[in-house]
Amino acid sequence: MFGYYKRKGAFFILTLALSILLSFFLMHLTPGDPADLILGPDAPPAQKEAFRETLNLNLPLFTQFKHYISGLARGDLGNSISYDEPVLSLILNRFPKTTFLALVSILLTLILGLGSGILATWLARFPTLNMAFLGISILGQSTPNFLLGPILILLFCILLPILPVSGTGSLSHVFLPAATLSLSLFAILSRMTYVGLITEQKKMYIQVAFAKGNSPFQVLVRHAIQNVLIPLINLVGLQLAVVLTGAVVTETIFDWPGIGSLFFSAIEKRDYPLIQGLILCFTATFAIINFLVDMMNGWVDPRLNAAADHEQT
Repeated sequence: MFGYYKRKGAFFILTLALSILLSFFLMHLTPGDPADLILGPDAPPAQKEAFRETLNLNLPLFTQFKHYISGLARGDLGNSISYDEPVLSLILNRFPKTTFLALVSILLTLILGLGSGILATWLARFPTLNMAFLGISILGQSTPNFLLGPILILLFCILLPILPVSGTGSLSHVFLPAATLSLSLFAILSRMTYVGLITEQKKMYIQVAFAKGNSPFQVLVRHAIQNVLIPLINLVGLQLAVVLTGAVVTETIFDWPGIGSLFFSAIEKRDYPLIQGLILCFTATFAIINFLVDMMNGWVDPRLNAAADHEQT
């Protein structure tokens, strides 16, 4: 497996390098002068010049890039304009909240998605239940977060006031935002599990497992589920990366103090250093999650390494 891991590691390093370039040049590709956008066109010229000096915008582009790389090497992403704090400190203070929300969301998704997918496969011989499952899956995939969030607030905070609307004081505060994030993924994961298991049940090795005297449940859990793990791992990894890089709408709806709501605030206040730091955080998180997913895929299915070697030859 060393060759597979080496290729994925090289791609990971390349992705990180490109993310650093993207986070730097994005601010410079934005139309308009940042000083005019943040201070306003009527601000005194001296104030604008002082602002440009604060962000090193008065220096040549290559010199700015050297300052940026030097700051990254020291862990310095600059200071936020609106919060007057180091960007790295703001991100590190908010990231654990988003991580907690993401883990709870993924846990709900795995329990409900895998469980319902396996159950639907078990009950596939009942057409009515099968159609009901299909309808629920389509409904879950089609409901956007900006609609689901207010619906859950209406149901569980107003009509049945059993859960808080916002805040982070207890586990009850995380349930609604986590449920909002997990619903669409739960529906997709459940459907993919169902389709994958139905497909696997038609293959020869499943018939051999039945011939050996295994029960349908044993065949399902011990044999079939392992061969549908690769797409499921990719899906869960992608969703984890999406949530970790800021579920902007969901965190804003429930006033969850994560990096998603921080990113929304930075855009609203035109805080360029904070936006730049968050974009770097987002892309680096995506790269790390994808790298870990690739490593897990190679561990679950060593045939991926053999296939990659065959393509190279």
